[in-house]
Amino acid sequence: MSAGHAHKNPNLKHAAELHDLMQDPAVAAELAKPYRVDEQYDIPYLAGYSKDGATIYIDRSLAAARPSIGDVPYESWRFALESHEHLEKVLIDQKQYDYQAAHEFATVGEHEVVRSLGLRTVAYERALKPFIATDATKQIENPPPDLDLTPYEDEGDVEMLDKLRGANGGSSAANR
Repeated sequence: MSAGHAHKNPNLKHAAELHDLMQDPAVAAELAKPYRVDEQYDIPYLAGYSKDGATIYIDRSLAAARPSIGDVPYESWRFALESHEHLEKVLIDQKQYDYQAAHEFATVGEHEVVRSLGLRTVAYERALKPFIATDATKQIENPPPDLDLTPYEDEGDVEMLDKLRGANGGSSAANR
């Protein structure tokens, strides 16, 4: 859920802390595992992940638009979204972080990827903003059946949980 999700405290986590965390053997091992990217579903807040972490989901509307940011094509900067989701899921599963803490660390990592592409994080966030706004109000017609709902549950986003569960036939199964 997170790449486009608002931050409660954007200065909470720092790059040095993130780099230390990534040296943890359990975290490093999970980050090294391959995952697949699926762009065929409706994903609130642009991106999310499967319950098992083996799939990173990118919202199909964003994928269909394939926007460039400056001179950087979608296929290049999309990795920033993927890396955010992958890291967030690993920190929740391996370090038992709550969603917000994992999200903040994942945003630090995402912004490092953005800067490595020669983009300014402000330009990146600005480019995503219209897609985030559309995602927040659109009908969720086709969410993945194995979308991890932990972020929405941790945030108490009852409205989004209702949309997601309604689109999946009312399923309210546990996500972890």
